[in-house]
Amino acid sequence: MPVVGASASGGHAGKSTILRALGALGVKSGARAPPDRHPGHHRIQYASGDGISQAESAVLPQAAQPTRRESMHRQGTAWRRRALLAVVGAAAAATFLLNVSRPGPLAHVGAREATPMPATLTIATLNLWHDYPRYSRQAERLQAATLALRDLSPHVLCLQEASRTPVVAHAARQLADALGVSGVYVRANGSRALIRFEEGEAILARGALANAAWRELSPTAGFFEHRLAIWGAVDTEAGPVVVFSTHITNKRGPVNAAQIRALVDTVERERRGLPAVVAGDFNADESAPQMQALPAHWRDAFRAARPDAPGATSMDSDRRIDYIFLVDGDGVRWHVLDADTFGGEDISDHRGVWARATLVPSR
Repeated sequence: MPVVGASASGGHAGKSTILRALGALGVKSGARAPPDRHPGHHRIQYASGDGISQAESAVLPQAAQPTRRESMHRQGTAWRRRALLAVVGAAAAATFLLNVSRPGPLAHVGAREATPMPATLTIATLNLWHDYPRYSRQAERLQAATLALRDLSPHVLCLQEASRTPVVAHAARQLADALGVSGVYVRANGSRALIRFEEGEAILARGALANAAWRELSPTAGFFEHRLAIWGAVDTEAGPVVVFSTHITNKRGPVNAAQIRALVDTVERERRGLPAVVAGDFNADESAPQMQALPAHWRDAFRAARPDAPGATSMDSDRRIDYIFLVDGDGVRWHVLDADTFGGEDISDHRGVWARATLVPSR
């Protein structure tokens, strides 16, 4: 810190010395110095007896200090900078959350020639259980599912919780490739790109799947939970069949019931009088009011084939919550030949359901 001392021989000499020092620091005579950006630097010290008048000594200590207006300006600038950073951070967080929680898009998986399937179809549905974030035995379980599905050899396969994780890159695509089928997949929750996890619904078929689409079922049970219905049409020897795969919320009560009603509305609107397959995890017992309220022309394939069998599909609660419904079309109806559950803990925390049925003309 430089010290400038005034000569004791006279006031004018002391004053001129001080003014020269101020000039060297860029301070004009009669004006205040700009704000001191580095406190402690370029301070001028003086002592009584340096030949400086009392008025001058009152002014000089303020020469290197910011004015009130300058201080308020600096505080305002700092506040605006913090506010801007907060806005940018909030926007980035909102973008992240929206991308993590947004369902879709529809993606095609596998490859299959567009050949018609027979009028008698084997249909299967399976919840693959992603087990986020542990992914316990996920690769081994997917391999076990592949072997079981090869033995079953369904014409149409509906999947729920088909995931993309650090362990399994793309469950729906890997199954399609292993089984030699094609289909569609739609992300319901998560984001593989942002959090290295996502899961959704899929439909795989031996023939080509046409006019594929999806819809989110409302209401949602939470910001990060989305439930979908996806669908597409397959060509059979008896004509086109619209296949729907869905996963209803496991929150019991009004939300589950409302989503099932939304599913019924979607199916009845989108099938346009064609016969349909509606399969998936409904997370509701067959005795639940929302299940009892399903349209009469929705035939529970398992119950049609095995009216007295328990048919539990949830291994955690020993409940029957996974279903295959066969919906009659205009001038054509389903005749159920057989149905049962398949799989076990080596595949998922759900058993799958399969049904064999044929389309016949209505009488």
